[in-house]
Formats: sequence, structure tokens, C-alpha cells
Amino acid sequence: MSLDKSAIELLKQAETQKELTNSIVNAECLMPLAVVPDGFNVVNLESHQANRLRFRGDMATNIISQFIGYVGFREQETMHCFVNAEKMSAINVFNFGCTNIPGHADDTATLTLDKTAEYKALLQFAGDKLEQRDFAEFMEDWALNIACKNDSGEEMSLAKAVSAIRRITITATAKSESEQKNFSSERSALESMSVNAENSLPAEFTFACSPYAGLPVAAFKLRISVITSRDKPLLIARIVKHEQMQQEFAEQFSEIIKTLFQQNELDHPVTIGRFNLR
Repeated sequence: MSLDKSAIELLKQAETQKELTNSIVNAECLMPLAVVPDGFNVVNLESHQANRLRFRGDMATNIISQFIGYVGFREQETMHCFVNAEKMSAINVFNFGCTNIPGHADDTATLTLDKTAEYKALLQFAGDKLEQRDFAEFMEDWALNIACKNDSGEEMSLAKAVSAIRRITITATAKSESEQKNFSSERSALESMSVNAENSLPAEFTFACSPYAGLPVAAFKLRISVITSRDKPLLIARIVKHEQMQQEFAEQFSEIIKTLFQQNELDHPVTIGRFNLR
């Protein structure tokens, strides 16, 4: 009896399926796999079993103690922790493995530090051009965090500094040469706008706060300038060496993670850098 074309094709598919199935069995895969006749696709059957064959997932928190506690609870021999300096976050990879025996690196715990309310307010304030009232109100609202100094580097009370800011006036003076000072800027070669205040203005102030939850208090130094190119003066405060401070925050963050790991007898690498699966 001869076979028609469709029957021969079915026999070929059955033989191919058998060969592929034997290949999967011989490969000793960790996952239960099967070959589906339709297109000979390999299908993972793990989702149809009662339990997963291995634990994997991503735990996420913004609390350092919870991160450390979870890492300690799930401790593995081949863990590796990476601290992202730009995002102030850390990811602990439990099944990282090693060069010779790499893991799947899909079982992780992620810690992302939140900016404190004080630091958020400072970042919104710094670098912004503000009218006298808004500038003074910020200093009054955060009085407990602020310490002021005058042009001579001497400390001045916050009340005196706020009073001087509120009483700034601008006067026009005729001049024949170009000049720029801390609190004056040229409008033209013959006319300049000078700042007068009943009390001496603060030249700078420090804003003390913890930048991120869990990090120590940092003292942010801000320099004050007055813009006199308009009818009403505008004030601006800039954070000195802010980028350098951010790098220091990342190093502090890394050291805190390392110290807490040691205290909890978690002995595995901590690296400052990004980690991406490929």
C-alpha cells in the first residue's frame, strides 16, 4: 500500500519531533520542555507545574534596613551587589554566579534611596531666580537648617539676613568705567544699578540636611547673588561644588552598604557601577 503525500509529511514530522525531544532530554535542561508539532516550537512547561523549579524575582524597597534584612534572609554564595551612583540605588544579584559558572542573574533585590523633603526643597530653591519675598520666605521656612555669613565671613543671625533681603532697594548711579561686584551689575557704560540694604546682605549661607534617607547630614554651601537688570531685584543662590558632593553621597551610600553587610556577616562584593543583564 502506497502512502499519499500528506501521510508521508506526518511521518516526517513525527520523526522530527521524536529527535528534538530526545535532544532536549539528553541536554538535561533544568526546565521541563516539550516540542510542539505546530512549527516544532519548544515550549516551557514550568508554568503548568505545581511549583517553580527555581526561585527568581525582584524585591524592591527604599528602606536600607529592609534591603539588608532581605539580602541576609536570601543569602547565596555567589551574590554580587552593585551601587548606581547616579540613581542612588543598589541592586543585589543573588544568582550572579562566576566567570566559569555564570548564573541567570534574574533573582535580585533593589534599593532606591528617596531624597528627603529638605533636600527636595533645596534643589527646587537653588539656581532659581526669586523675588525678595519668596527668597526670604524660603529662609524663614527652613530656619532650623540655615546658617548665614556676611561678606567678611562673619556669622549673622537669620533674622538680620532676612530683614536685609526684604529691604533691598536699587538705585541708579552714573559711572565712567565698567565694574561688577557681588551685589551690583552694569546696565550700561554710563549707568549702573547698585543694591542698597538697610543691613548688610548675607553673602552666603549653609543649608544642613540629610540628602537621602539613611545618609548622614551634609552642609550645603550656597552663594547669593542679586540680579539688578530689572526694576525689582531678583536673588539667586547656587550650591557650591554640588556635583562633587553628589559623588561623595554615592561613596557614603556604598560604604554604608558594605558596613551593614559586614555587620550582618554578609561577605560578598559591593561595586560602584551599573549592572545590566544581556
